[in-house]
Amino acid sequence: YLPDLTADEVAASAWRGFRRGKRMVVPGLASKAAALLTWLVPTGLILPKVASVQKRKSDCPCGSGKVFTRCCGMKRRYLSKYGGGTGST
Repeated sequence: YLPDLTADEVAASAWRGFRRGKRMVVPGLASKAAALLTWLVPTGLILPKVASVQKRKSDCPCGSGKVFTRCCGMKRRYLSKYGGGTGST
């Protein structure tokens, strides 16, 4: 959803902020807007959206972060029942 910054751009921005004595540096206009939005919108409304953006379809529902078929040992036919994806990495 947000434009990607290269590692060099982020590092240069962090270095400039460090030299200016800033404790926190948020590089990029889109990232600054997202940071501001998290201050304005209640956490209970933001967390489900963040989770849906970060979670992959093949993640295991147990929360381990592993692929569903490898973590819980379930067969692919159970993936749709538990909200999983294709089961591939």
